Amino acid sequence: MTSRTTGPVVGVLARRGLAWARRSPTTRLRRALQAGVVRPLLVSQVQTDVGGLEELPPDHRPVLLVANHASHLDIPLLLESLPEPYRERTGVAVIPGTALNSLVKTIASSVVFNTVPLRGDVCRDLLRTGWSVLVFGEPSRSRDGFVGEFTTDAAQVAIERQVPVIPVGIRGSFAAMPRGRNRPVLGWPGGGRFGPAGRTRPRVSVRFGSALQPEPGETAAGFTARINRAVKDLIVEDTTTWWQSLRHPEAVAPAPPAGSWRRIWEQSQSAEPGGQARKRRIWS
Repeated sequence: MTSRTTGPVVGVLARRGLAWARRSPTTRLRRALQAGVVRPLLVSQVQTDVGGLEELPPDHRPVLLVANHASHLDIPLLLESLPEPYRERTGVAVIPGTALNSLVKTIASSVVFNTVPLRGDVCRDLLRTGWSVLVFGEPSRSRDGFVGEFTTDAAQVAIERQVPVIPVGIRGSFAAMPRGRNRPVLGWPGGGRFGPAGRTRPRVSVRFGSALQPEPGETAAGFTARINRAVKDLIVEDTTTWWQSLRHPEAVAPAPPAGSWRRIWEQSQSAEPGGQARKRRIWS
């Protein structure tokens, strides 16, 4: 099939929301691929430190997961961090033209990660039918590892559907696999922290924050700003403590000037362990 003919096919698949990827036998195949390929590969290449899972509703109600985006690792890292009931019923909303820019990529990403077009109607349908949706706040991967401005897509859907937003802060994925690389850096097979010659697998932190609800009369722009702040606080929290991140979030981790070599250098360093556990949140 030529590129001239694949374009319309991809468009038809995207317009239908890739619903076939959420039906059996595709879901069974996805479960097998994630358990047999994705998970072992991640374990061999990076150390994943997950925190805040208690912030997810215990009844597994649909939520919008909104995270920062710095690496191709972000999707598998976040999905593998989720408890199984959420992992198996979460769609990953991506901008058409990225993971959905060819027939092969569309099918592969939909089968393995359940990607869907980042469109309001698709996200609303998923939430209405009991699926959660992962949305990356930034329109593309960060070029220097720092969190950029968020689009209002997730906030608009949350306001329309009145669903909770779970902010997610991902720290260390840029250092593990920055933009332009097709595999993680210094990854070595094996379950231990150290590989050959004493090299380590990069540490990546995935932190889930307290649920955010749109307030009465709140605009999408205003809600987006709150989500963006919550994600940044989670990243700062991983470097210090929850209490310090609340008191002085910018003083704890001030960002170097935009576009400077210091930004890229700082985010290229492995994310050292830090922070402390949160108290369990009780859902009503």
